[in-house]
Amino acid sequence: MRIPHDRTDRPDGALTGHPAALCGLRVVPGYLDREAQEFVLAAVREVIARAPLHTPRMPKSGKPMSVRMTNCGTLGWMTDERGYRYQPTHPETGAPWPPIPGCLLRAWTELGGYPLPPQACLVNVYGVETSFATPIMAGIQALVNQKAVGRQGNPNYRLYALAANQYGASGDSTCNSSNGNAVAMSCIFYDVTLGDIDAVCTGSNNCYTPSGTNGVLSTSNSSYAPAYGATTGWDFATGIGSVNVYNLVMNWNSAGPVPALQVVPPDNMMASGPQGGPFLPPSFSYTLSAASGSVGYAISGIPTWLTASATSGTASSGTTVTFTVNTNAKNLAANTYSATITFTSGTGQSIQRTATLTVTPPALQVTPATGITASGQQGGPFSPTSFAYSLSATGGSLRYSITNLPSWLTVSAASGTVTTRVTSITFRVNTTAADRLAANTYVTSINFNNTTNGQGNTTRVATLNVTPKHYTIAVSASPSADGTVGGGGTFVAGSSQTVTATPSGTHSFVHWTQSGRIVSTSESYTFTLNANVTLVADFK
Repeated sequence: MRIPHDRTDRPDGALTGHPAALCGLRVVPGYLDREAQEFVLAAVREVIARAPLHTPRMPKSGKPMSVRMTNCGTLGWMTDERGYRYQPTHPETGAPWPPIPGCLLRAWTELGGYPLPPQACLVNVYGVETSFATPIMAGIQALVNQKAVGRQGNPNYRLYALAANQYGASGDSTCNSSNGNAVAMSCIFYDVTLGDIDAVCTGSNNCYTPSGTNGVLSTSNSSYAPAYGATTGWDFATGIGSVNVYNLVMNWNSAGPVPALQVVPPDNMMASGPQGGPFLPPSFSYTLSAASGSVGYAISGIPTWLTASATSGTASSGTTVTFTVNTNAKNLAANTYSATITFTSGTGQSIQRTATLTVTPPALQVTPATGITASGQQGGPFSPTSFAYSLSATGGSLRYSITNLPSWLTVSAASGTVTTRVTSITFRVNTTAADRLAANTYVTSINFNNTTNGQGNTTRVATLNVTPKHYTIAVSASPSADGTVGGGGTFVAGSSQTVTATPSGTHSFVHWTQSGRIVSTSESYTFTLNANVTLVADFK
């Protein structure tokens, strides 16, 4: 069976048949009906389809974990040899994480009681043994509670103490499950020493794929090497073995007392943010309590970038200690910082939590997100004539440059330094170049470059629509009663146009004139339109 190391530290947090017995877990019966549950499941499956499950690896050692995971949101939690951290992209595909489904955001808003939206949603997929064993262990714990006439608190301390007594340093061959019916009658646990965890995987990290798309979890990518093999005593594959329920219940009180100091939740502290801040979450709260009465405590190992509301004192029914990311974090270089914080009781018991701060390099921010679009006739004018943008850094300071600027645009500052305070720059239509452009649509992608570290590099599309030039033809008859004229109006520059003159009654057409100059003696006059013209048809 798989037994969690640290599900809850409160004495009233026994893994009984009633889920409300888990300290720190809020149960909302009926919040999701069957249809809503199926909708949430479909939404999570869609997340997995867009961001495939991957097998995370332990920091430093690089050993694969037994869980497969993915994320949704602007950030995703992950771990590998570089440590624990949040990052905006999938570690294998490099694609951004898909957005958090609306049904989960609604649950966050309605149940979370936190004013800001979540940035990350971690999806863990465990093997079937976890979901299968949990309700069974809850039932077994209920029997233990009945025999002991009361709740027993976090059962893990006693379970592991009993296993340590039975297995010792080298295991207990009489309790090996491979013995079948020949195992000793006194065994509390049956040690499973054969087999391993076979998990389907994809990708090239700790995944052996001899053919096809899906592979098997392996410590080698080129051959099958079981990642989690069963061994003597405790192992990742089978935990401390299977259980003899009768012997467990009858020997429960031989495991020793429950530790006096309890610390919940069991979660570690993980904050992240750009160099110079802000860092989220900004604080972490823990509740310290005593199994009975009160107990003294002291907290050590606090990193300089964290401040604790209290480092020592006395805990009884529930003392809250809050760790806050302080201003020292703003001065840290981009890196991942980890520390082990130890809660020590007056009796010498110690409980540890890991604090991790991920400081990302400052990123360039450019607003607005929209591009540049101007338009006008060939030769101008063009409108709008200018476009304002704001540049800033998410933290600290950085240098930027603006490249790939089209000839028809100028910028007030093509490079410089920006900080968290907004720097305004202005793009203007360069009329000298724009007025010379032929009728067409001109599109360029302008680059905004973070030349310090490349974080936040982005582009904006600049579009100039140049429409053809138009000229006007004005026609009239002289004398006006002697005939009629046609062909006047506004037309595209360079086009071929024809004007006509028709005499009335006994009158006859003489010629066409422009500014007193005869341009044609034909009633139908065809010419190329390159400017505004005024034509007069003379009759007699």
